[in-house]
Amino acid sequence: MKNWKKFLICSISVFTFLIIEVAVNFACGPEPDPYDYYISFFHNNVQGDDYRNFYLTEYRYLFDDAEPVNEATVNSKEWAAAAGGKLKAADIEQVMYHLDKRADSALMLALKGEKVQMPDSLSKNPFVSFLMNKKHQEFRDYFTHAKDIEEQNSVYDPWDPAPVDTAARLNLLSQSLSKAGKTKNKFLKTRYYYQACKLSLFTDNNDQTIRIYDQYLDKTTDSHVKGWGLALKAGAQRWKKDTITSAYNFSKVFALYPERRVQAYRNYRNTRAKVNDVLRLAQNNEEKAMIWGIEGFGDPSLNLSYLENAYQLAPASPVVNILLTRELNKLESYYLTDNLKKKENFYNPYQFIRWDYNNTKAKEEQALHLEKVKAFCLKLAEEKHSQQPKLGYVAAAYLAWMENHNAEGWSYMNKIAKDLPAGRLQDQEKIVRLLLAAQKIHDYNQVNEKELLPALTWLDQKVKEEHAATRSTDYWDGYDGRRFAATARNFYQIILAPAYYEQGDTVSAALAMLKGDPLLEAGSKDPLSWQTREFMRTGIRPNALVKLLALQQRPSADQYGRFLQDRLAAVDPDELKELAGTAFLRQHQFAKAVLYLKQVPAKKRDSLINGYYGEKIATGNPFVDRLADYPLVRDTVHGYGKLRYAQEMAALQQKIKTDPKNAARYYYRMANGFYNSGTFGNSWYLLSYTWTSNDSDPAESHYYSADYIKAKTAREYYQKAMQLSKDPEFRARCVFMLAKCYQKQIPYPEYTSEFFDNYQKYQGLEKEYHRKLRKNPYFAELLNSYPRTRLFAIAQGECSYLRDFLSSYNRPTSGKKGLPGK
Repeated sequence: MKNWKKFLICSISVFTFLIIEVAVNFACGPEPDPYDYYISFFHNNVQGDDYRNFYLTEYRYLFDDAEPVNEATVNSKEWAAAAGGKLKAADIEQVMYHLDKRADSALMLALKGEKVQMPDSLSKNPFVSFLMNKKHQEFRDYFTHAKDIEEQNSVYDPWDPAPVDTAARLNLLSQSLSKAGKTKNKFLKTRYYYQACKLSLFTDNNDQTIRIYDQYLDKTTDSHVKGWGLALKAGAQRWKKDTITSAYNFSKVFALYPERRVQAYRNYRNTRAKVNDVLRLAQNNEEKAMIWGIEGFGDPSLNLSYLENAYQLAPASPVVNILLTRELNKLESYYLTDNLKKKENFYNPYQFIRWDYNNTKAKEEQALHLEKVKAFCLKLAEEKHSQQPKLGYVAAAYLAWMENHNAEGWSYMNKIAKDLPAGRLQDQEKIVRLLLAAQKIHDYNQVNEKELLPALTWLDQKVKEEHAATRSTDYWDGYDGRRFAATARNFYQIILAPAYYEQGDTVSAALAMLKGDPLLEAGSKDPLSWQTREFMRTGIRPNALVKLLALQQRPSADQYGRFLQDRLAAVDPDELKELAGTAFLRQHQFAKAVLYLKQVPAKKRDSLINGYYGEKIATGNPFVDRLADYPLVRDTVHGYGKLRYAQEMAALQQKIKTDPKNAARYYYRMANGFYNSGTFGNSWYLLSYTWTSNDSDPAESHYYSADYIKAKTAREYYQKAMQLSKDPEFRARCVFMLAKCYQKQIPYPEYTSEFFDNYQKYQGLEKEYHRKLRKNPYFAELLNSYPRTRLFAIAQGECSYLRDFLSSYNRPTSGKKGLPGK
């Protein structure tokens, strides 16, 4: 009974957690970009676009739902050939597939002998004239017959579904068979039988569907109708529960008829046939390799078996290189992304990490898989049986770069002839060479930077060419189809910027972040991506921002410097000045903060005071003291902007020196200013541009975290104020605020993957955290030294932590009273 209760409680807890997680994701979480959710430098199209639908993406069923070849174009070309080459396929396609309903109805009436007024654009179409010509009566009859069938098969309204007219379909089926038997035109005969095959399937006559295909369509050798018929046959076999044969036939459609490739893939997967059963039906190794490819395209996990099997059977199969590229992209998603996220991830654009990113065993498995893929790459390169054997060396060098094995990577690159033909593989080779060149540089300086310049100039040009060729609003977040733009962004922002940052050159780090931002879309007024703006706001100290302002006025003289700075001119100088003023606030250089904030128009300053969701908010009063924290409370009357705050704090700094008798009051007021500008205060916007309940990061990732998260300076100033005053009421207020600062310096336990299998351990850490909040030494000082003050009486009513402390303090322990835990 106890076990059942535990199971029920656990189930309810898990369900509640999942519901909350879904709600948070829908309400707050950004949707992952299915084309750009992991760090990638290896372009997924290096082997060509024939299998674009099956590039890696774990956020969609297929990378692209559109068939790689347009069936309308294929069919129109066959009609043009059947018409003796006198018609253009484009004219045929326009009439067959792109007429509006009104024009289509008028055409059908005219073709059936009715006198109707057709639009000029339709009556003058050569294909319409061809059909209206009495010499082509047979073509006209087939066209109208096919249109009648299309009308029968396409009538479906999901809100008001009409019953299927089976009798009409059977009548059309009979006509198709009759007309197919009478005509001597091979082109039309094939299509009549195809229509009969389709109608048989749609009237649930699966045996007849298979029989028509086997007797008539299978003998066709010069028309894609054969493939379309084979898809119908495979569908009939599936409904007959012959899933293995169905899957095999769908694999043939997949391989030979790209206009039906996506459809065939979906149907193959839906058969759920076992791969070994399907393989037994394959007629040759090429078919078997293709089957392994189809299987591999549906597996997002690290798995080399599909690639190895396909290569062993048919090393020149087109699926080999696409499967290899998928494995490389998977390693980027699993191995590379998580490794590079460790570098100052507060400005890394990839937020979506795997649940096992801290799992040592998972990391070991990924590293082992990487070595296996690398061994395969070298085999592919050395055996020279694949379509692109040199792809193996490029891929192996890239994997060596992932492992930080620079010398090994260069050894593979040196095996590639310098005369590699121009194209995607050559572009990929240049990208890998750039990565290796950057990896071997330990100290970035003028000499090493010049070594990178030619490769970066080439990449810059590729980005510009790509931008000009793909300027469209159809791309998801600007990166679907813009691989060089993504490569440039990743190199500058994830490789180069962290390298500069680690050696203390935040100015160059900022320039690299700017350089990595994508080219602006038409109509965009903001030159900064969110990750660049986040870095500028949180990762750069004031002196570096001052240098950036100076570079805007006087660019660098050297060639590399000018290259790296070319995006700086697009940044609004007022925004840089506001950033500099904010950074000086964070470092308590209030006079300098005033100097820069004064240069920014008031409207611009106010426009940057936003809430977490971007909504405009009123300002708060950082100099009030409240017993409880209300970080989102605003004072619309006495609110302070950054300039007014900086002026007040600068004045208080001076008064401490010029009026030492009242220094305690000045220290206290400054302490309030420091406290309320933290994440828990009513004026957090003075130090930060965003606010969330998760800001109390124990890692202290920002240079101002000691104040913003832990109230370090506020604690120091409250302490000074208390020491300089003899007023018990004032001192009691200082002690209470010290207690609040002390609580901010107790880190909340971070929930990581190590607690997945031991949640009780995490609960224990949470209990210890709450115990420390209540076992506050300043509460003891307040009780022992200031029990009769008005502050103490009020605080008992407003502060639950103090009440918990007092309750524990007054609880008898072995007949004695004392501090908790003593």
